[in-house]
Amino acid sequence: MNEPDCIFRRVGGTPVHYDRFDDVRYAYGTQGKPRKQRATKAFAQRLDAAFEELWRVCPRGRAELVVTAGTWADRKGYHGLGRAFDLDGIFWPGGQTFLAISYPTQPKFYLAVEAVLRCHFGVVLGYLYNPAHRDHLHVDDGCEVGFDPCARSAVLFVQAVLARLLGAPVEANGAFDAATREHLARAQAALGIAGDLGDPEVWRGFLRAAARRAFAQAERDARSGGEGVRPSAPPRRRSVWQLRDRAPSTTAFIEAYRARRRRNRRSPHVEHVWVPWEMIAPAVKWAAIQAEDNHFLHHHGFDLEAVGGVLRARLAEKKRVSGASTISQQLAKNLWLSRKRSLWRKLQEAMLALQLEAFLSKERILEIYLNVAEFGSGIYGVEAAARQYYDKAAIDLDLGEAAHLAAALPRPRSWHPGCGELAYEARAAEIEANVHWRGRKGYFASLGWVDPSSSTPG
Repeated sequence: MNEPDCIFRRVGGTPVHYDRFDDVRYAYGTQGKPRKQRATKAFAQRLDAAFEELWRVCPRGRAELVVTAGTWADRKGYHGLGRAFDLDGIFWPGGQTFLAISYPTQPKFYLAVEAVLRCHFGVVLGYLYNPAHRDHLHVDDGCEVGFDPCARSAVLFVQAVLARLLGAPVEANGAFDAATREHLARAQAALGIAGDLGDPEVWRGFLRAAARRAFAQAERDARSGGEGVRPSAPPRRRSVWQLRDRAPSTTAFIEAYRARRRRNRRSPHVEHVWVPWEMIAPAVKWAAIQAEDNHFLHHHGFDLEAVGGVLRARLAEKKRVSGASTISQQLAKNLWLSRKRSLWRKLQEAMLALQLEAFLSKERILEIYLNVAEFGSGIYGVEAAARQYYDKAAIDLDLGEAAHLAAALPRPRSWHPGCGELAYEARAAEIEANVHWRGRKGYFASLGWVDPSSSTPG
């Protein structure tokens, strides 16, 4: 196919970087690095107009960087015609970040960005459309702007707006059913939008009203510690109960890492992508439990027998206290404490772990832990780790890969996939063998959890 003759390196006046390199320094979730983009002149102009509008209506203002999975590609479809663009993320000054995979934790901000893009492109495919589009927003000009009730992507967007922004009891299933039509009519009245959404101008009016509302709600949620658009301090200890339905936007460990990097005059950027429970492979969950806390499902925050044994041994030897931390204690430490080892910190861990256990389910504790645990220098959360080490999503990890990530948890800066340490490989093999053994004993089935030793991930 012939390459489009329009080359661009900016959209809406903001630089564009490519972030799908094999080198982990420039892979998804990072700021990538410059690479010229190609498109038809008309499509490039449409991109410029879309991002100029986004900068005008977004409370963050003009971004300093846009990252993309690409524009033109030598293949069939609209990418091959130079009439498509894949948005991976946006970076603002001060560390404010939007990644397209963050719909579960930033739904309102995500919908606001999507609404602006829909004002300029007839086709927008994103997180809700299918798994292939969960990590980017695809736009192309394959059809004219306007609402088509037969277009599944457009209906999914409308249903998400109704549910997420207006609180309507609508399921995002892509079907323009009676419930969707009823609540959409009410939403149009509430937003002051009259007319048929099939009319491009009426549709754009609806989209712009939705974008304004979504940005306003996202900002309000961010100020109250909810939607994680803007970086903030680690969650307050008295707000443990809020973790039931809110994802922490940062942790004490992440902020400590950033502070060290700033002191050394290095980039404070971290690779951290939140994914919900259902987007983490069962193998990862069981490997983590096997590696870090064998009695996780049965204790109430800390293992009295294990802690007592460690304390007696360490106090008798007059050594620093370490070891015997449950997953709940490790999560408490990650969220609120430091790496300092002392008897007082161990007691703090235990008390905070009790609070986590009192307010959160075991699944929620493990979900948060796997999303904030360190898996390498500047790599936080299993999704970022899966992409960095295996170039796949956390939902697609197999048991061997999950065991290697779990084996890295005690010492993530020296133990990680590819490090070549014999002790690390032996530990990973041990974790994998133990998960298989539990599967043969029927342990997973007895708890009603998916058996990762005999099923495909996810």
